[in-house]
Amino acid sequence: MSALPSELLDVFRTQWARMRAEHPDGLPGDVFDATKAALTVHFAAALQDQPGQVLPALHLAASAGQTEYEVTYEFPMLLMEALTRIDDDGHVLIKLADDQAQPWFLRRAALQALGTRTRPELLPLFRRMLRDNETEGEVRTAALFALVEQDDVQSLNLIRSLSTRGEPWLSAAGPLLEARGRLGDLTATRDLISLAADPWHHRFTAGQRGLVALEERVGGLGPMVQELQAAPRPRSLGGLLGLSRTLRPTPLPLVDRLQALATVDPVGAVRNWATTRLAELEPARAAEVLLQALQDPDWQVLKDASDALSTLSPAPVAELYARMRNPELALDERRWAARTLLLLGEAPDLNIIPDLQVTLPAVVPPAVRSAIIRAYAQQAEAGTDVRWLIEALTLPRWDDAEAQTLQAEHEQVVEALRASGLEVGQPIEAGVWHGQGGGTYVVLPLEGGDLSLSTLGRFAAPHTWGADANHLPAAMDRIRLALTSVGWQWLDDDLLSVKVPGLNVYYFGAREPLRVGELLYYWQD
Repeated sequence: MSALPSELLDVFRTQWARMRAEHPDGLPGDVFDATKAALTVHFAAALQDQPGQVLPALHLAASAGQTEYEVTYEFPMLLMEALTRIDDDGHVLIKLADDQAQPWFLRRAALQALGTRTRPELLPLFRRMLRDNETEGEVRTAALFALVEQDDVQSLNLIRSLSTRGEPWLSAAGPLLEARGRLGDLTATRDLISLAADPWHHRFTAGQRGLVALEERVGGLGPMVQELQAAPRPRSLGGLLGLSRTLRPTPLPLVDRLQALATVDPVGAVRNWATTRLAELEPARAAEVLLQALQDPDWQVLKDASDALSTLSPAPVAELYARMRNPELALDERRWAARTLLLLGEAPDLNIIPDLQVTLPAVVPPAVRSAIIRAYAQQAEAGTDVRWLIEALTLPRWDDAEAQTLQAEHEQVVEALRASGLEVGQPIEAGVWHGQGGGTYVVLPLEGGDLSLSTLGRFAAPHTWGADANHLPAAMDRIRLALTSVGWQWLDDDLLSVKVPGLNVYYFGAREPLRVGELLYYWQD
């Protein structure tokens, strides 16, 4: 057996240990990248005439590494990078990709490297791996995009069949739809538009890439619009916006067909997409369609239409005032018109719209309400009550200077608590306390139970992520008095437990209303 695999591993371990030793307080990214680049060059030179030695080197790494992450992952990945440079005929890469005993990340890397090589004889391998239900999803995704890189339109039937089965592997829907778009599958148009409207970034970007590629592939918007009008709709809106006719392909100009989609298509994402594309093609017609969209049942259509109207020049200010003042229109349409006017810098009389403020229990003081609205309403998630968006536009925007002022006061809080005879530690930022992420509070270590100091306002409360507080009544009195002496307020459970209705905020995968305590003392990993 050749000694080369052991020699390569020894070089890796030596260089890696040296890199770590030279930077004991933290490894700079540029040093890390430079070390990997140098090792890749060395490995490629050593393996130049014998790329097959990568296989025993990988076997050695798997057996010798055990719990060493660097040996079981970094070393093999550097070998793979070197292999892609020297394996001209791809024989070793093919063996790696097709070997189910290899870790999934190595098989994926091999497929990604093979996918960039235009070789028809590789297509059966890619198709077989895409079909294989026993293969990891990451590897199947790599096989999928290898077929796309080969421009293998003959695989569309296979890809389409997998796409209609839900999710044949975890998070498969996005890559499958993107692949269909890149290969020119017009039947994916509607689903790609919906995917591009998804709130999850990885799904949204897959949809966007697929749509852009599809439009380029089919020669523009025309074929996509025709497909949208011809394809069966998932359901009927029952006369959305006063129109209930069924769309059919017609010889009308493209902008007319886009306007029809923008007003009567049953899918909100499609209406939104059509409105956006119409505004790009014929801005003069955009105002009419956007104003009509202010009565749409889909929140995202409403929000995007309001945003778009606020950017038009000239903006339809008179029409917006007319809608806001019309008592015969639905309240939500009047509210969205009012929001748009506020975005335009107008000063409409909001008092003419009934029930314009979301009611909270009396236990929530104005300062707490204001802090929450200013921090969250402008970036609220889909479905948020438009009244929160309006109220946010009537308040000063939260800025970094205000946040810095509050954070500077944390030391005053510490001094006040110490002056009252309590043992207090230094403030710890929420992300540091949790070891990851970030939040809107700091943790104040305190005998009897840690405190949380909000960075959104002068509010203190028990730290809910730590151990249960066990403050004696006398200690609680001292805490409250100390906080009051520096202008801070203690918030009790009755207030912290109030849910803020209609204000949807992202929180650990969900997008829904949170409690006051979760908003003032927010943490996300």
